[in-house]
This record gives sequence, C-alpha cells and structure tokens, in this order.
Amino acid sequence: MRNEPVFDGIGVDFVFSLDGKRAACTGQNGQQWFLVVDGKVGASIEGIVNGTLTFSPDGKRLACAVAKPDRSACLLVDGKRGSDYDALGCFEFSPDGKHTAFTAKKGDKNLVVVECVERGEYDRVPAGPVFRSDGSLEFLAANKPSLYRIEVKDF
Repeated sequence: MRNEPVFDGIGVDFVFSLDGKRAACTGQNGQQWFLVVDGKVGASIEGIVNGTLTFSPDGKRLACAVAKPDRSACLLVDGKRGSDYDALGCFEFSPDGKHTAFTAKKGDKNLVVVECVERGEYDRVPAGPVFRSDGSLEFLAANKPSLYRIEVKDF
C-alpha cells in the first residue's frame, strides 16, 4: 500500500526548489485544492493562479497566488494568507528568501505590497518590484503625468 496522497486531479503547476531537494504541486479533490509540498498535503486553497507556485531562492519558503471564487486573489506564503486584491501581478522573493514583494490591483489603483504592507497607490506600476543585490527593493510607478523610480529599504 502506498502512503502518498490521492487526488481526483492535479494542477498544472509543479515546481522544484533551485537545489532540487524540494518539490511542490497542487492536487484537487472535488472543488477543493490543496498544496502538496515534499509529498505532504498542506494548505487547503480555493484554487491557484496558474504559474505562480514558486520556492524562494534558498528553497525554504513557498508562495503562490490563491484564486478565490469571487475572482479576487491573495498571496499565500508559507501557508499564511495575505489580503485579498482584485488581481495580483509580479511576485518576487528577496535573494536571501526572507522578504516578499508583489504588485496588486485594488479597484482602479495599482499597489506594491512589501511584507504584507501596501506601499502606496499608483495609476500604473510598469516595472518591478525587483530586489537589488544591496538588499533594497525597486519599482517604477506612474501617476499621470509623472513616472517615479521608487526605492524601498525599510522592510
């Protein structure tokens, strides 16, 4: 008898950590989805935004965008849910794997969220967020008619 989880279906996302020692995917039973990490069933989720399942560079953390029935989404990091947004965009782990940043849409505004803290509302966020080698975070933000290069160091 096998000691592995059995599902009605599996998701399209299947990822390995950079060192190849860890693996994660999603499994489905009925309408309910689950994260499966290193062969163990983890967090129950409503659904996953395809292409978002990712390990941190050090392989210690796992994140994905959870698709909600009302078409909103939230970021799930290490099994913990963040706030709901109308849409999620670019997601990034810091090179050391300790920090997260992503873009989100709330109504007609775009946000950059760093460590679960919203860092301003903008008309657009055309680039980033990107963690730099010095540990800071950068992104471009636009509010008509201006374009801003924003650097975040305090997170």
